[in-house]
This record gives sequence, C-alpha cells and structure tokens, in this order.
Amino acid sequence: MHRGDDAVTTAAAEPTDRYVYRFGGGTADAGRDKNLLGGKGANLAEMASIGLPVPPGFTISTPMCTRYYEEGQ
Repeated sequence: MHRGDDAVTTAAAEPTDRYVYRFGGGTADAGRDKNLLGGKGANLAEMASIGLPVPPGFTISTPMCTRYYEEGQ
C-alpha cells in the first residue's frame, strides 16, 4: 500500500511472511516505515535509498521482534 509519498510504503495493513530487510549500497528492501522496521531500521533504509554511504546490513521486522519477545525467546 502506498501513501502520497512514493518513498513511503506501509506493510502494516497487509500481512507478510517476510521478516528480514536488507539495506546498503544505495538500495533498501523496504521504505521508511517505522512500524515495520523500527526507528533505526527505517532511518538506515532511508539513508541507503537516497545514496548516503551506509554499510550493508539488515533489519529484522518489528512484528518478528515482538513475536520473539512474547514467546520468551
């Protein structure tokens, strides 16, 4: 689902089985959705997608982190 800004995507309304999103090298797998990526992950994805030098890395989605903590892992 896209909002008015092309760079912003929202996955909260659409269920997904994806839990890991990559960023770096001028690209990012996801937009800057803080609900999906958390604050740090969203900011890193945004910086990578606009071409700032961001080392390659990944973000685990917020829903997966929440599930991990809820299950006591």
